[in-house]
Amino acid sequence: MPDELGGGAWGEEMLEGWRHLEMYGAWSRDGELAEVWFQSLNQPDKWGREGRATCRREPFRHLPPEEGCRCGWYALKDPDRIRRGDYDGYGYRRRNAALARVRLWGNVAEARWGYRAEWQRIEDLEVEATCVRCGGDACGLGIVVNSDFGFIYTVKGENITGPLQPLCEDCADALCRWEETEAAVGVPVRPGAPYADTEQVQNDEEASGLAQRKGAARSLVVWLSVGVTWAAVYLIGREAAAAIVDAIAGLMP
Repeated sequence: MPDELGGGAWGEEMLEGWRHLEMYGAWSRDGELAEVWFQSLNQPDKWGREGRATCRREPFRHLPPEEGCRCGWYALKDPDRIRRGDYDGYGYRRRNAALARVRLWGNVAEARWGYRAEWQRIEDLEVEATCVRCGGDACGLGIVVNSDFGFIYTVKGENITGPLQPLCEDCADALCRWEETEAAVGVPVRPGAPYADTEQVQNDEEASGLAQRKGAARSLVVWLSVGVTWAAVYLIGREAAAAIVDAIAGLMP
């Protein structure tokens, strides 16, 4: 997206655009969604529903979008390109990704496919309608904290924070149902089709078995390597084996 929106016409009217974002939340000890925030797929910045852009390179020298710079809120004009991940600068979508319809205003640079803007406000969100763990129908946005194969979560004060994912009641440790998400998130949330480039998360039993098989395979490879090395030392002598190892190491970049 940055290469597509590096220049273009400038204006100050409020415009509609579409973008990807990731959703995170803070849950109280009783499982209530206490706070929601957003960030880009390729940047760790934390931001709310509405905000003014800040230039990463020159935060104290100019306001985005600056001509000749890449700063500003990015959005495309076609939501289908967002769904396909068909844009420059696209990053891999984790299971807490959402398609956001946004309003842009202030100083706005318009190009063929989209915009860079000074101000952004999220109007609504589209997320996957299927549970990201079992593949069933998701009941709302939730968090999973009891899995070695899930996302990392943190405990801050009295809240448990982590990514918000579409989950069913059986898979979520805490859940905000669809009918409650607008009040909790601050904007309407629509369940939609899953993204083509994300994979269903395996359940704990399947993931544990897969991890054990991978660990056993790695151990086997290590022990076979050790055995072959000692066999070579025994058959051709230590100095000859060391010379072969040095020659192989010299061929490696």
